[in-house]
Amino acid sequence: MRGCVGYRVNRIALGTVVGCCALAAGAAVCASYLSGPPQAPGRSPAVSFTVRPGESFGAVARRLADARLIRSEPMLRLLAYLQDAEGSVRAGHYSLPRSLRAGEVLAVLLEGRQQEIAVTFPEGWTVRRIAERLQERGVTGAGAFTAAVADPALIEELGIRAASMEGYLFPDTYRFPRDFPAAGVARRMVGNFFRRVAEVRPDFRSMDPQELHDTVILASIVEREYQRPEEAGLIASVFANRLAVDARLQSCATVAYVLTEVQGREHPRVITHAELAVDSAFNTYRRRGLPPAPISNPGAVALQAAFHPAKSDYWYFVLKDPETGAHHFSRQLEEHNDAKFFYLKGVAG
Repeated sequence: MRGCVGYRVNRIALGTVVGCCALAAGAAVCASYLSGPPQAPGRSPAVSFTVRPGESFGAVARRLADARLIRSEPMLRLLAYLQDAEGSVRAGHYSLPRSLRAGEVLAVLLEGRQQEIAVTFPEGWTVRRIAERLQERGVTGAGAFTAAVADPALIEELGIRAASMEGYLFPDTYRFPRDFPAAGVARRMVGNFFRRVAEVRPDFRSMDPQELHDTVILASIVEREYQRPEEAGLIASVFANRLAVDARLQSCATVAYVLTEVQGREHPRVITHAELAVDSAFNTYRRRGLPPAPISNPGAVALQAAFHPAKSDYWYFVLKDPETGAHHFSRQLEEHNDAKFFYLKGVAG
């Protein structure tokens, strides 16, 4: 009898173990399903999702479930609880595929891997145009960016010896999250600028601050004057030759800057004699030397030309071919006047 009782006890114990294993296996299958992706990869495009500042994790989990970005709100909350991460989700804008598991969604929100916007700034743009583009793309407000690049504390932090970051915002393609702080945009663009300057002039940190700033101003003018990269160094040489003897630069680009950025007018197709006489410290037809600040944000070609102008005895240049952007360079005023008549009056075939 004792053997029979032992046999029955063993059967009960075995049944209990089997039952527990079955329950555990079922729970594991259920947990795997609830934490799994709502859709298979490639079945739907990513969905934009915003975590609002100050929003509770419970509210975030509910909205994720409502948007069918997770299968189960309680499962996501359990995962966050187990990681002690309920208060660590970062506010921001995200792009979430429905093919992510709940744990992967949680990881994205914890790491702050936000949806980013690619923004391209062409060479020669001013702060105003950069600010407008940033606002158009939803990165940051135009007013906030304009204020940031003129913030004395931020300018000093970034090592710029000027009243504005105009000229120090390197034109390039950047990726920013939506609603990114304006100061963060400025820091990234200025940091890129100094990295590019270091490629052109590795010892630029040893330069006199005013010399560095003057070179940036020169680069900003060259940027708005050249059209063919191979001519940028020659254009810089014309200005360098004039600066060496305190002659007027007579750059039409500086007059265009006054008309568009100071007076708020449309960019002129042709600059008139009256416009050449406009009274401004930026008008290099009236004032000697460099203008008081950069007139654009130069790219790599203009920076290379300004830091290392070509060696020439040219004093003048005029556009000779609007289609190719080629210029005619002259040593004497008489030759320059003949070239202007020849090319600008359409005498050439």
